[in-house]
Amino acid sequence: MGQTVSEKKVRSELDAGQDAAEKLAKALGNAGFTLPSLSGTYPVDHTPMVELGRARADVITRLAEWIEERA
Repeated sequence: MGQTVSEKKVRSELDAGQDAAEKLAKALGNAGFTLPSLSGTYPVDHTPMVELGRARADVITRLAEWIEERA
């Protein structure tokens, strides 16, 4: 049985969140960072979302310093 319009919209929003997560993971990887739990997740109010997940404190500290140096 086919998907309803609502199901297709949610799938599209999930895909958009996953695409954004993959782009961020690639950019972070290019800068030497890895967030292993980074992923697209269910939309909120029809807005695609990205779950940043858990990461070691030392990695987040390095990431924050890296961002600060370039801000």
